[in-house]
Amino acid sequence: MKNQKTTVDCACSASEHAVRFVFFDTDIGECYMIHYLNAPTFWDRLKYALKYIFTNRVGMGTFEETVIEPVQAEQIRDLMQEFLAFRRSALGVDGVDIEAERRALLEEQDLRKKYDGNKEV
Repeated sequence: MKNQKTTVDCACSASEHAVRFVFFDTDIGECYMIHYLNAPTFWDRLKYALKYIFTNRVGMGTFEETVIEPVQAEQIRDLMQEFLAFRRSALGVDGVDIEAERRALLEEQDLRKKYDGNKEV
């Protein structure tokens, strides 16, 4: 699978609400979701910081939303299915690198043998 890009435009047609999915065909496969975030002014950021410090509330910030049409949802689903299939084939079942896990287990067993051997001396 080669690099793929899918752009999802909001139903309201605002370019700020577009979401872009980019899949990079690397050794393990990487998928990025790029979304425009409304940049708050300095004073808004200062206000958020003060509220966070004095109220310890995390749910503050500037948010945008994207309304996704069913056709776009199918495009996202297809890209995610290809991404997951690629990851599973590259890393093994459930995204775990089976070969790396086996090497780590063997290294751990070797270290235990060395440690147990040093204990007896």
